[in-house]
Amino acid sequence: MQIHQWSDLDDRLAGEYAHRPPGMVFPNASVEDAFQRALRLGVHHLVVVNESREPLGVLCTCDLLGRDAELEVGECMSSPAETVDEQAPASELLTVVKEHHRGCVPVLSSGQVGGVVTRGDLRRAGALAEEECERCSRCSTFHHVRADAMTGEALCVTCRRETEWEWEGEYIELGEGD
Repeated sequence: MQIHQWSDLDDRLAGEYAHRPPGMVFPNASVEDAFQRALRLGVHHLVVVNESREPLGVLCTCDLLGRDAELEVGECMSSPAETVDEQAPASELLTVVKEHHRGCVPVLSSGQVGGVVTRGDLRRAGALAEEECERCSRCSTFHHVRADAMTGEALCVTCRRETEWEWEGEYIELGEGD
């Protein structure tokens, strides 16, 4: 697996950064099945797709924590999936991560999910500095950080578990696992 350095950004296409095969699930998969799939694949993100492998949404493993194991993932995915075509300039990946607060960007090939690029991939490639990632207001990590839409407080998944943070309310995605 080769990760291109971001200094090449203007000369490369998004598909060149989508080096990892995507973990995918259907929207009717259960939370338990999706979580087990993520564990087996060793990933934090899954792309929710239809039968044609067209993206419907994305999931982070923290979207699954604290949920009913039988709940369908279509009920807890971030939707719509903010995607980038493999032939688009690689700079569009950074735009999606920053402007849409996504931790995972599905990269499309002929309209189907062909790979993913994560916030961590962008950090490792030098495109995104740690200082640019939202941090938890309590422990300062930048993994799995979300802001409550009502209060604006940014908390990571661990600190959310230690508070009475409302899981069912709306939130703003600030950064997911890598």
